[in-house]
Amino acid sequence: MPRLSRSTRRPAGLAKLTPPTLPLVLERPRLYRRLDHARKNPIIWITGPPGAGKTTLVASYLRARRVRPLWYNLDERDGDLATFFHYLGLAAKQAAPRIRRSLPHLTPEYLLGLPIFTRNFFDSLAGRLKPSAVLVFDNYQQIPTDSQFHELLQVGVSELPRGMAVIVVSRQLPPPAFAGLEAAQLIEVIEPEALRLTEREFDGILRLRAGRERWKPSKTMRDELHRRVQGWVAGLILVLGRVKAGEREVVFLRDKQPEVVFEYLASQSLRGLSHETQTFLLKTAQLPVMTVGMAEKLTGSASAGEMLTKLHRARYFMERREEAQIWYQYHSLFREFLLARSTTVFQPDELRMLKRTAATLLADAGRTEDAMHLWQEAGEADELITLILAQAPALMAQGRAQTLEGWL
Repeated sequence: MPRLSRSTRRPAGLAKLTPPTLPLVLERPRLYRRLDHARKNPIIWITGPPGAGKTTLVASYLRARRVRPLWYNLDERDGDLATFFHYLGLAAKQAAPRIRRSLPHLTPEYLLGLPIFTRNFFDSLAGRLKPSAVLVFDNYQQIPTDSQFHELLQVGVSELPRGMAVIVVSRQLPPPAFAGLEAAQLIEVIEPEALRLTEREFDGILRLRAGRERWKPSKTMRDELHRRVQGWVAGLILVLGRVKAGEREVVFLRDKQPEVVFEYLASQSLRGLSHETQTFLLKTAQLPVMTVGMAEKLTGSASAGEMLTKLHRARYFMERREEAQIWYQYHSLFREFLLARSTTVFQPDELRMLKRTAATLLADAGRTEDAMHLWQEAGEADELITLILAQAPALMAQGRAQTLEGWL
């Protein structure tokens, strides 16, 4: 869910050690039970795209269970291990203020024996905490991929006594350094699919908002909003928070996306991605669904399959369906954002060519109606006529005269 930027939170240092302030949130008992069971493992890894509700889930769960955690907000500075151990030592001091002796700093004499230093540090840290303590490491994706941090953290976590739990909140799955712990089944991974709002939770958030604003959505709007949000927590919260109650019916039933959703996606989803990845996203968004082969032909990239796998593995607003072949598609709100963004990044002729190529690929794959839509957007009347003539007999045989009339 949306978080305050660093500039609006507490000063550096305190901000790293401060749990989020919870607004009025919907309790999610099904996920609380999942976390109760997961605490039998030393590590709980919660992963999902921006705005999936990861941090709010953890904070509300700990509040519901009356657990005061040791909370650490990671950022890129923690790639410097001395910085990490410094602030973790401050967190320990906050958790056990009666113990005056500070935990050691990572000074140069320890650098040749980092694993030993880490084991000793976490062993001392555990001695200052309750046996059932919970350590939360939020925003884990901020740590550089090549940092030794990953290896040392799993070394340190392994030193914690049975009964203590570590909750990691990240947009990505555990890095390779944690493979040994995964193989030993010591990590419980809660993936994005579990974080999606169920219909009951979706309706619960609507009731919370409606109760505060004395506003009641129509069934038509409720169904349309549910279809487009697709369980994305931040999408629902942003829309309800920034669009006036009296305007929501108009905004959504006219297929208009609130600007605030685009602003959030622009600031959160593309930040930190390479230019190559951003271009790949913008190009493949022209396809409502795609196979690896279609993505390769549209982007001209031989590594398209690797990119799709990476995006799906990171659950980056990417869904994967296995039928006769494997299909990929973006979350509908994310795709709308990418399509809008592509009009400002690509020249008109380049964008028209992308749509033409995408339409051809869809038609070749038997996705006729998707192809029709793209031919229309590209203004390709000749291609539209050819496709209509080819499909007309089948549509009439299926009794779909109204669809054919709409195309004409």
